[in-house]
Amino acid sequence: MIDEPDPDAPRFDEFARHEVLHTAGITIEFWEQNIGDHPVVKADPQLQKEAMAITDAIIGFYQLCGAKFLSPGSEEGAS
Repeated sequence: MIDEPDPDAPRFDEFARHEVLHTAGITIEFWEQNIGDHPVVKADPQLQKEAMAITDAIIGFYQLCGAKFLSPGSEEGAS
């Protein structure tokens, strides 16, 4: 079952959507440079596996935001 959009939900402008997408991109870079690529993480297979799962989740979130906010014709992507 698909939930119907809440007509009382707040509407966000283009800047607010951009801010979420941009911050998710920064988070990916920060995470990979400071955790994912850290020698301690790379030396431990369990830490490396968990760090990669988090990387994948953040990237998935970033891609979802991009699809929702930048897709032509989407309500979120409309200016």
